[in-house]
Amino acid sequence: MDESKILERLRYSLRKNDVLNLMDIFSKNPKGIDILIDLCSNSNNTLGFHAAWVLEHMIINKPELLKKHFVSIVNKMPETKNPSVQRHFSKIAKCSLESRAVKDIIATKKNSKSVELLIEVCFEWLLNLKTPIAVKAYCMDILVYLAPSNTWIKEELPHVIRLNMIDASPGISAKSKKILAQLSNHEAS
Repeated sequence: MDESKILERLRYSLRKNDVLNLMDIFSKNPKGIDILIDLCSNSNNTLGFHAAWVLEHMIINKPELLKKHFVSIVNKMPETKNPSVQRHFSKIAKCSLESRAVKDIIATKKNSKSVELLIEVCFEWLLNLKTPIAVKAYCMDILVYLAPSNTWIKEELPHVIRLNMIDASPGISAKSKKILAQLSNHEAS
């Protein structure tokens, strides 16, 4: 399938099976992941969302790809205004940290700006009232993973979480309590 047809396909409704087929097509292209990352910031929200969905499926369970593209994705996060893309990017970042695929990347001094950017974006999205609940949940997880090496996160995150809990849905409230307990356990150890 030529590139224009693939891009056109991303503009229309997708089912999971379509996402898996597109994932297969993009994975055969050496620049496929880079193309998807660029498409995630497309002004057409549907195209951006579908590109992020395919991207997530391509790399989420592949530590070598998480490691290779982590910094590129993090660097795209601040300009991401599409809530659907935010959800996929934050999930990718969370899974990258959770799998420890990027442990050496975040410990490297040359990537400190990207780590700071990730922290900044996560706090910004947590404080934004329009941020979807799933994105906020992923952001809390990301910040908990980064808290041991960033003392100020341990100090600031509980305040932000409590602020979010004021008008929180039962789901985000439960997630917030779990994160607060994790942070308390980190302090105790």
